[in-house]
Amino acid sequence: MAELIEKGGFMMYPIILSSIIALAVFIERILVFSKVRMISAGKLGEIMDVLKNKGAGVAKDLLESEKGALKGFFSAVLEGDSEEASEKAASVAGDDILFELNRRLDFLSMLGSVTPLMGLLGTVIGMIKVFSRVAAAGEMSDISILAGGIWEALLTTAAGLAVAIPILFAHNYLERKLDKISHLMMQNAQKMIAAMNQGK
Repeated sequence: MAELIEKGGFMMYPIILSSIIALAVFIERILVFSKVRMISAGKLGEIMDVLKNKGAGVAKDLLESEKGALKGFFSAVLEGDSEEASEKAASVAGDDILFELNRRLDFLSMLGSVTPLMGLLGTVIGMIKVFSRVAAAGEMSDISILAGGIWEALLTTAAGLAVAIPILFAHNYLERKLDKISHLMMQNAQKMIAAMNQGK
C-alpha cells in the first residue's frame, strides 16, 4: 500500500487526508443524529389524549420524561396560545434543530466532489512527467517507460474515485435521514396542534 501511494505521487496525500476527514465528519454526524429521537407512537397517543382532555399544561409534564433534542421542539409547540403561535414556535424551533443537523453536510458533499478532481490532477501531472521522460529518452525510448509511467499516473484517479464514491453515499444517507426527521417533526407538530384545538 505504501508503495502504491508513493508511486501515485504527491496528490495521493490530500486524497488520503480527505478520506480521513470525511470519515471523521460522518462519524460525528451519526453521533449527532443518534441524539434525535422521535416520541414513540404510544407516548404520542398519550400526549394527544391529554391535550384533548386536560390541556397543554399537563401534556408538558408528560414531555419531561422524554430525552433528546426534540424535547425542546415539542415543548415549544405546546407553549403556543393559538394555532398560529404554535405553528410559528414549531417552525422556529424546528429550523434550529435542522440547522444543527445540517452542519458539515455541505462540507462532506464538497469533499465528494473535489477528491475525483484531485485524482484527475494527479494523473495529469503524472502524464506530463511520463511524456517528458519519454521525450528526454529520444526516439529509441523503451515502451516500458511509457506503459509503467501511465499506470502509475492513473493511480491517483483510481484513488480519488475510490474515496469519492463512499463519501457521496455517506452524504446522501445523512441527507435522507435529515429529510425523514424534518418530515416526522412537522407531522407530529401538526398532530399536537390539532389535538390542542380539539381540547379548547
